[in-house]
Amino acid sequence: MMRKITLATMIAAALLATFPARAADPLTLAKAAADRELFGKIIANDNERPAVTVHHDWLWLDATLMAGVAALYDRTVEVGHPVPRYLDYLEAWGAHDPGGYPVPIIHGDMVCSGQTYIWLYVHSGNDPDYLHRTDGMIDFIFHARKPTQYMVGYPGHYWMRFWQDDVHMIAPFLAMRGAAAGSEGIPNGKDARELAMIYCRAYDAVLRDPATGLYWHNPRAKGKYHWGRGNGWVAAGFFKVMRILDRDPAWAADAEWLRERLTAMAQTLKDNRNDAGTWNADVVNRAEYTAPETSGSAFFTFMIAGMVNDGYLGADYPAVAAKAWSFLASSLTPEGDLLRVQPTGRGPITADFSQHSETYGVGGFILAASEVSKMPAEVMMVDEKK
Repeated sequence: MMRKITLATMIAAALLATFPARAADPLTLAKAAADRELFGKIIANDNERPAVTVHHDWLWLDATLMAGVAALYDRTVEVGHPVPRYLDYLEAWGAHDPGGYPVPIIHGDMVCSGQTYIWLYVHSGNDPDYLHRTDGMIDFIFHARKPTQYMVGYPGHYWMRFWQDDVHMIAPFLAMRGAAAGSEGIPNGKDARELAMIYCRAYDAVLRDPATGLYWHNPRAKGKYHWGRGNGWVAAGFFKVMRILDRDPAWAADAEWLRERLTAMAQTLKDNRNDAGTWNADVVNRAEYTAPETSGSAFFTFMIAGMVNDGYLGADYPAVAAKAWSFLASSLTPEGDLLRVQPTGRGPITADFSQHSETYGVGGFILAASEVSKMPAEVMMVDEKK
């Protein structure tokens, strides 16, 4: 992973290096990671608006990054220092990818970009073009059933693959679409939030390990491993849906159901950390899978910090999020590259990925930073014993 280091990058890296990893401002690091991925360099001036050349596509790897960048832009607005280059890039990405897929949608990974389309729909003042770009995703969910998928007979009238990934790729998009547009475009007038919960409950019924509150990657993986990133997909997906439903009292029971699952996951995660206070490629089997891994750890940190910020986790958990963030921060190079990301796959691996990076890992890192940045500064003083 060799990239050209420019003078501007060296100057910005020197600024970052003045902070110990654990004390570095999360938004500073999030912007460094986002700038590196989007513009190829760290940009020190928040008001700088470089020319945008879109080099990310609509598939799940880059779509996860786009969802992170959208959350980062929202967070910069919340703190009163919006960074317009992120909105510029997201709008250019939306225009670059008009929703006309070069191949038919064949699985849930191709639905993840719908999260950013709905975000753009809301931020554009409800431009219907963005909403309609997701119509093909809805049609796929209702009509793309295949007997070769892991249907397991539940529920038979929607496409379901029963891989952990889909909890993040599909359910948040549906919840966002339902919150933004209600039942518009959903067959039989069904609210998309209802469909999001159908997915969450179905995948929970098929994949949940009741002994740990974690999830198997797919039905064939039951009893074999508790994949870090796979469970990160579930943690992030459930949390995103829960936060949307929490805004509407009519969905209180569903939001509570999701909180119960997330709280059980958080307890297991707290009890299965490595020495760095984070998580390995397999959450539970750390003896065989010994290396810390950043993509799953980032999604877990996003969920735990978010649950802390929303008041749903107890006094032990701010320190869990803080220590995990310390590890994530130490995994970002001075050039803005996030290391220790397990490559794409269908389960944990023992091969060395210490120098590896992927866009979905950066997306998770940015999501984690956006939530951790909301925690009080005194909470972020890491106690190494916790």
